Amino acid sequence: MTRLDEIIKNIVEGKLDYRIASIKLNNDELSLKELYGNEEKDCSITEKLYARINEVTKEKCPFCEKFRKFRSSSAGYSQTCGSKSCTHRAQQNSIRQNLIEKHGVHHISQLESVKEKRTLTNLERFGSSNYFSSEKGKNHIKRRLKEKYGVENVMQVSSIQKKIRKSQTKRWLNEWNLETPDDIKVLSNEKNIVIFCDKCKKESEMLPTLFYTRVKNEKEICINCNPKYYTSGSEAQQEISIFIENLGLAVKTNYRILNGKEIDIYVEDLEIGFEFNGLYWHNELYKERNYHLEKTKLAFSGGIKLYHIWEDAWTHKKDIVKSRIKSTLGMSDIKLDARKCSIKTLNSSEKRIFFNENHIQGDCPSSFCMGLIMNGEIVSAMSFGKRNIFKNEEIELIRFCNKINCNVRGSSSRLFSAFLREHNFSEIISYSDNSWGTGEVYKKMNFNFVKTTPPNYWYVQQGIRKHRFSFRKSILVDQGYDDALTEHQIMLERGIFRIYDCGSNLWRYKVEP
Repeated sequence: MTRLDEIIKNIVEGKLDYRIASIKLNNDELSLKELYGNEEKDCSITEKLYARINEVTKEKCPFCEKFRKFRSSSAGYSQTCGSKSCTHRAQQNSIRQNLIEKHGVHHISQLESVKEKRTLTNLERFGSSNYFSSEKGKNHIKRRLKEKYGVENVMQVSSIQKKIRKSQTKRWLNEWNLETPDDIKVLSNEKNIVIFCDKCKKESEMLPTLFYTRVKNEKEICINCNPKYYTSGSEAQQEISIFIENLGLAVKTNYRILNGKEIDIYVEDLEIGFEFNGLYWHNELYKERNYHLEKTKLAFSGGIKLYHIWEDAWTHKKDIVKSRIKSTLGMSDIKLDARKCSIKTLNSSEKRIFFNENHIQGDCPSSFCMGLIMNGEIVSAMSFGKRNIFKNEEIELIRFCNKINCNVRGSSSRLFSAFLREHNFSEIISYSDNSWGTGEVYKKMNFNFVKTTPPNYWYVQQGIRKHRFSFRKSILVDQGYDDALTEHQIMLERGIFRIYDCGSNLWRYKVEP
């Protein structure tokens, strides 16, 4: 070992300070010759020493994989890649390791003393143990999101959605040990997955869920080599179009609106459109979460009211769907006045039969139900149920509909007024399905619009949309599925996919004191 090697070894091991080393080197002609060789002395001894140390101790930063550079300080020898973010992460790891060793927790906020102090402070300042659950915190977050992104929910921020998609795809590929074929190269996963296929020499883009499903099932991944086989229109779509034409209205099919989007069936005279949503081509493999809602908004911005007809509703409840189409077009077979009907409180049997025969979603558990009677027959009904998760004895308007092929003018207002006279509640809420309008009926009953909720999802099984409540993770685990997987992962493994609706509008009615 030469003199210079010995000096560098002592510096790296912390036995020698680099300043003392510089002095020793400056007084040692042999070491200087080793340090500079035949090169000219165009830099200081310290700079040349740093360069030699980096050559000897060439290591990669564990965070960014860059080669670390020598850095010496009063704390002793260290190496860093020079990145602030990596330095910060190194400090975080050091703090986390100390917390684990001393207190058995990963973060300082998990310490009981810190929890108690934070809870007391939040209660004193905000009236809640958690700032983000307090009214002040919620309003602050909503205000910042509105100012910066124009949204009220952080999950609606495009950058957040992009990050979720990217991490989801990375997790599926890495944690689930999925490997793409040799002829497929993933070019991007920032929003959707962009791949390049060596077979067809083309790029293609797809949703992360479709990409994952094709890799998992070892199918041809490339959309160009394995196309989706989109068709110009289904048999059911043609049936609906013929049904509307038979009502005496002119119909356009695959009518283009803003940004080149198409409406399946468009009645131009009334500026009303209908979308037929097949359960296969509209599930999560081919349509992202906000697809149906964004298309509805896009049509509305062009002055078009867009209604969605789902495949299972048309297949199993065709009479009800036809009745709703005629009502939407203002062409119901029978027209009645609510003021000429009598009001009756319906029992559970009457309520169940009426909603199952006339409501698109069928009956639902409820506590109260009011009905309008004409010639001894129920022509309209409205049901209400208690909502224990809400405060102030709130109650929800759950179901309302008229008898199929019948338009009862003023029925909603009359039934709601009758309910208010008989029952004493401070607030009443309700949700309107954006698949069938924007909830104009609630304005007639003096409800106030609160917000639009994100699209809800259903699972498609045996050609029917089934509510996600039946597929909770606890139920799936009891059935023998892997507890380490999420509900969504288990359902994807089973080949049962989600389908997203258009979201709902939340309405609230406050009873005047």
